Parts: sequence; C-alpha cells; structure tokens
Amino acid sequence: MSARRNACVFAVCAICAGGVAGGSAHAQRLTSGLYLPTGDVAAGVHAENQVDNPASLGFGQDFDLTLFSLATPHERIGAGTGFFAGLGVLDPYHVGFSVQLLDQPGFQRHEPVKIGFHQALRLGEGLSFGLGYSVFSDDGDSGRDGLSTWDAGLTWQPWRWVSTAVVVTDMTTPRVHEAPLVRGWDFGLALRPGTERFTLSGAARLEESGGANPTYGARLDWNFWGPVGLVARYDTTELGPARVHTVTAGFTDQIGSKLGFGLFGFTPDVTDKVGDKTYGIGTLVRAGTAAEPVERPQIWHNIVEVGLTDALPEYAAGGFFSSTPRTPFYDTLRTLRTLAHSSAADAVLLSLTEVELGWAQAEELRTVIAEVRAAGKLVLAYVPVGDTKSYYIATACDRIYSAPSGGIFLTGLRGDHLYIKTLLDKIGVSAQFVAIGDYKSAPEMFTREGPSPAATEAENGLLDPLYAQVVQAIADARKKTPDAIKALVDAGPYTAKGAQAAGLVDGIVQYDEFQQIFTQTFGARIRFVEPAAVLHTRDPRWGELPRIALLYASGTITDGESMANPLTSSVSTGADTFIQAVRALREDRNVAAVVLRIDSPGGSVTASDVMWRELHLLGEQKPLYVSMGDVAASGGYYIAAAGERIFADSATITGSIGIFTGKFDLTGLYTLLGLHFETFKRGARADFMGTTRPWTEDEVKTVRSGMEELYALFLQRVVDGRKGLKTEQVDAIGRGRVWLGSQARERGLVDMESGLLATLDAAADRVGLDPEDYIVEAWPRGDGMGGLPRSPVLSPPALLARLFAPAETRVQSGLTGVFETLLDLPLLHFQSGQALALLPYVDAGR
Repeated sequence: MSARRNACVFAVCAICAGGVAGGSAHAQRLTSGLYLPTGDVAAGVHAENQVDNPASLGFGQDFDLTLFSLATPHERIGAGTGFFAGLGVLDPYHVGFSVQLLDQPGFQRHEPVKIGFHQALRLGEGLSFGLGYSVFSDDGDSGRDGLSTWDAGLTWQPWRWVSTAVVVTDMTTPRVHEAPLVRGWDFGLALRPGTERFTLSGAARLEESGGANPTYGARLDWNFWGPVGLVARYDTTELGPARVHTVTAGFTDQIGSKLGFGLFGFTPDVTDKVGDKTYGIGTLVRAGTAAEPVERPQIWHNIVEVGLTDALPEYAAGGFFSSTPRTPFYDTLRTLRTLAHSSAADAVLLSLTEVELGWAQAEELRTVIAEVRAAGKLVLAYVPVGDTKSYYIATACDRIYSAPSGGIFLTGLRGDHLYIKTLLDKIGVSAQFVAIGDYKSAPEMFTREGPSPAATEAENGLLDPLYAQVVQAIADARKKTPDAIKALVDAGPYTAKGAQAAGLVDGIVQYDEFQQIFTQTFGARIRFVEPAAVLHTRDPRWGELPRIALLYASGTITDGESMANPLTSSVSTGADTFIQAVRALREDRNVAAVVLRIDSPGGSVTASDVMWRELHLLGEQKPLYVSMGDVAASGGYYIAAAGERIFADSATITGSIGIFTGKFDLTGLYTLLGLHFETFKRGARADFMGTTRPWTEDEVKTVRSGMEELYALFLQRVVDGRKGLKTEQVDAIGRGRVWLGSQARERGLVDMESGLLATLDAAADRVGLDPEDYIVEAWPRGDGMGGLPRSPVLSPPALLARLFAPAETRVQSGLTGVFETLLDLPLLHFQSGQALALLPYVDAGR
C-alpha cells in the first residue's frame, strides 16, 4: 500500500507540542490557537492546516475531519483541543471551519475559544488563494474576548516535488487593550526530493515590528514502511534573553482504510541560557475522503476527436533531446480509457483509415472502445477508406460512417510467407540449417521453395480461429449471422454506397456533417476538441507517485545494443540495452511492479537466456507481469517465461518453443563473381563457420547435438516459469509450433486472455495501488539524445527507393515493399551458426 494513498484518504499524526518554543511563539502572537506540529505553511493539505495557511484548503479533499488534542504538564499557550473540518465538494472553491478550546496559563476556571471560518479558491492547477477569519471568546483578562482577525495566504506548487507559500497574519492589526497587534509574514517551502515518501519542509516568520526576532523551523515526514511513518520537527525562537530549541519526533500508523492514529513525544526544550524543561503529548485523529484528480468544469458537450490514421508502434525513440521513449499504442489505449471515465467527455469521434496495427492490437482497441461505450459515452466511427482490420476496429463503435468517395475493403485475412531458395540457387548460395522440431519453419524461407506440410498446418491453425473470431465480432456488432458476414467478405471490397446497401455502414457523410449528427443528440451547445483539452486535470497530490514500469521487448532479440532501422521504422531489442534497464528497475525503490510488454518474434538464444536471467532476478524482488502484444514467440516466449503471470490477447501469436541454426555456403556465388578463396587452416574444423564449404555429415550431427541441448534448456526455462507444466507437456506443445493466445491459454502457456491495460491493472492490484495511485513509465530509456536509432543495414537500393518514392505510394509500392522486406529480414541481424529462437517472416495481410 503506497504512502501517498494513505495521505489522500487520511493522515494520521500525533505530535508533541507546547514547551518553550510553542509557548514563546504564541506569546508573541496572541491570535494564535493550538500549537499544531502537524501544521505546515507550504505542504499542508488537511483540515487543520487551514489555520496555518487558508490557501491550503484549495488542495484539500472533498471531506476532511481532524480532531487534535495537546496535553502538557503545565498549562501553557498552545495546549488544548481542536476540531477542524474542510469541504471541497464545490471545487475549485473550498471552505473550512474550526473550533479550538485553548488551555490558558494561570487561569483554571475558563478556556478561551477560537472559532475560525476559512475559504480558498484554486486559481490554477498549482495555485491557491485563501482568506481566514477568526474570532475569540474569552472571559479572562487577556483582552481577546470578541477579538477578530483576518489572515490571507497564497500557495504555489509549480512542480510535483516543490511547494511554496506566503501567509499574512493579523492582516487587519486588531487591538488588544488598545494596542494594535503586529502584522506577521510566514514563508514556507516544502520539497519531496525523488519520492513522495519523504517530505522536507521549512518555515520562517517575520513581523513588521523591527524589534522582533525571526522564528523558524523545519519538519520531516518519512513513510519508511508502508503506512508507518516518522515525523520529526525542529523549532527555534527567541524567549527573552535566550534562544530556545525544541526537537519533536514520533510515529504514525493507520487502522483500516479511513481512520488512523499516531503518538509522539518531544525532548525537553534546550536553551542557551535559562528555560523550563517542559514535556508534552499530542494526539491527532483524521478521517476523510480520498483526494482525486479534479476535472475542469464544463458548460459544453465535448465531442473528442481521436484519430487512428497512422502507424501506432509499441515502442519508439523519443525526441532528439529526450531520453523518454515514445509509446504511441499505449498512449492511445490510455487516452480512450481516460475518456471513458472523464465527465468532461460526452462523445468520441474515432477516425480510422488503413491503420498499421496487428490483430492483437486491434483486439485491444476494440476492448477499450467497449469500455468507453459502457461508461455511457457515444462513440462514432468515421472510416472514409478502411480495410478489414480497420473495419473490425470500427465495429466496436455505436455507429459507422464512411465518406462519399470512400469505401470498405472488406476482403478477409491473409499471411504472406517469403521463400527465396530459387533466388539463392540462381546466385550460387546454398543454405544449410538445423532446426529442432518439425514446426520450426523459419529456415524454410532459405531452404524450400514453399511451405512444408507442418508449416502449412501451423499457418492454417492460426488463420482459421482468427478469421472465425473476426467474423463473429463483426456479425455481433452488425446484427448478422457469421455466414452472412463471410458472404459479404467474399464479395468485397465495397464502395461507400455498396457498404451502406450491404449494412456494413450506417451512413455516408462528409466530415463536417458530424456537427449536425451530434447536434441531434446533444443539442446546439457542442464543440469538437482534441483529447488534451478535456483530459488535463489537477492532481491535488504533489511529489513523485509510485511507478509501474512498462518494459518493452520489441522486434528481433539480438546480442549487443538495441537498434532501430530508420528506413523501415523496425526495431530490435539488444540484450545489453535490455539488461541495463532491468537492473535499473530492480534497484529503483519507487518502482512498485514491472509489466513486460513483448512484441517480438524472438531471435538469439544467447540473448534471450541472459535477458531471462535478469528478468528472473527482477521477479524475485518485484512483481513481474507479462503482456504479449501481436507476437511473443520463440525468444519472445523464452523471456516471457520469467513472468509471474502471462497475459495475451486471443489474437496474439505465441509459443514456437524451438530453436535452429545454420549458415550459408557462398562457393557458387564466389565462382559466379570470378572470386577464388584459398584456405589455410590448422585444426580440422577451423573453417567450420566459413562460407567456402558446407558442413559435413559429422559436423551436422555436432550442430544438432548442440541444438538439442539448447532446446532442453528452453524447455526447462518454460517449466521453471509455468509451475503447472511438466517437461513432457511443454515438449508436446513446443517443437516450434505456433499458437494463438486463446490456444496458448488452453495449453497452459498463458494465464489470461487480456490486453495491456488489463495487465497493468492486475500488476497495480498486486501491489495494492488504486488506479490513481501510480504512473506508468516506459523502459528502456534513451541515451539522453532521444535514443537516436542506429541501423544495422543501410541498403543503397532501399535508401533510393525510400527517398524518391512519393510519400503517398511508399507503402503500396511493390518494389519498395520488396526492398523493405529484405532489409527487415530478422536473419540478417545474426551471424552464421548462431543459435536462434525465431519465427519465420510473415507479412500479415488484411
């Protein structure tokens, strides 16, 4: 349970008080009430803090009650009992009320009463102004009976880790025994260096009277163990000829979720001359609602425009001067979910074209769109030109519209496998590979002219259930039978009019005509806004929130550093880069849990194993959950086995537990080019990995023996992570066989069919964090220059095709597509003879 949530629901403190420091300070200011060691000019956000700074109410809770009692061996100013209440239901306007029964030194028959009324108006996200009015009732001769005074405060929190404040006390300089009281100025500064568990604040008081000496002090709050915290305070002031120093310390704890207590003591006051040695005990109990982000009040019906018109990669480098990576797909999911729960968003207009997404990503988008609709929001889809995948996403919306000149290319699913053996034969290149498992078909692209029976079986085993899932989802959304949808798919594609006649879309409109469509639903007071216009909320908490790290393993898994191809926007995950990130997360105390997001077909067995090891060590210290994206197979599944729980979409491609290796004999190519190599060697196998000869039969046996050993290690890693499976079971569902997420769950390789957001929710629940209790931080981080990508291959033909093809045709160009395909072949990232756990290259069709 986080320390921040404890502070948001209630704070539990009890502080020693009184003594010389408290007494002397209050002797100088007659309008002071109780000495509140929990009070803080800059950092306070609770009900009792309104007497220190009325502006603090502006950052308070909807409902907050505090009961405070201070007892000292000798009656002194500052002791007594107080009740404080704060209300923020009319945010940004907050009000407070307080009653303080004060112990009066030297008078045993009466207790002065101080009644306060305070109000605050939050002027901005981190700025609050407050006014306080107090009146005294006192039947003694202190002169305070009927005395009233005004205070004013201003608090500014420019960042989550710093808060500043200034307060003017006795602003109207009321009179006591015909003498005006001195106006005072309180200055406060609070810092949270690195974590909200640790707060250090200081304050100083100056009075307009030139003869007054300043009073100052500091306070430390440290939640060192869950809800248990340490509070320590130091005060110093002038008392006659002496300077007095007081130190207080104690512990806080909570009971349940809405009530807490604390007990504190303080050391005898120390003076540099003379002074009383006074002890004291204070108790404080607080109850209230949780502080939550506050949305801006809206007088319009906001139609939020969300565009899904570009590629939404899982992970990409940040800006040139930023070390923060970009996560476009997660950002889109988070935006839609936040809109679902935002009272400032009334409807969502989702624009879709042929967006570059995988089927698992499309499924996750459908899930979060359903969440928006379940929250009572109207969601309309605009698909001017859409393919099967974008239309599949659009069917999750309430209604679908197309453009007059557009259409729906509903044509089904396909998967294109590339085979280049014929090309290699023509140029004199011989591919030689050893694979463990009949279904480990990745090398077939080099060794066969078409798929093997096992590869055909595996591919059909993926397409059949995926196609059935897509058809059923569309049928449910459009209220048709699956057979009717299949017939429509076989008859596609459709123009906009044809799609409307077939019942695939609900209307044909120009984009500006959505104004009239939404007006019919919400009336004339509507406006179209970007998501940022309604999602910007004020969080009353300040300081660093606990974090859940979203750790990405994207693209091919390689040894060395991570790389990105600037020509194709593809990425690879290098073991060195990944391991550094895992170690940093393991050592970061503010990272509560880690979610490993995998979108990888695998790669190097060596890299996968060292990454698995670091993830295993991380999992021993912190919860490690795994979220599988479009592909998490071969080496991608290898590293997933280290997770405590594995989540996958039903359309995720996973499994492929198996390995292979091989090399290329380039003798024919050298001859074709007129090249001749003469090899001098010592040792029969010195040229084992050379390109001038193939492996012998004995060498193939040696290679196969090594691959069998590594395959056994792969099986063991899975068995270690999947406690319910035995080696024989993993081998039976392994052998290189690829499964959809739904099939993998049935076989025990996956725990739940859920997407990224559900995985983050589960990880947060695992460590006791509510949805507003944490932030998600993407890893690995960049290198300070935006993680500027480096490319392992820069092909001149691909570069020319990329530069000179018109922007609108680069993706569709067949020539460019071939170059980009060759440029992105995962096998080109590895050396000959390297053991690989890798999927075959597939161009997933629409």
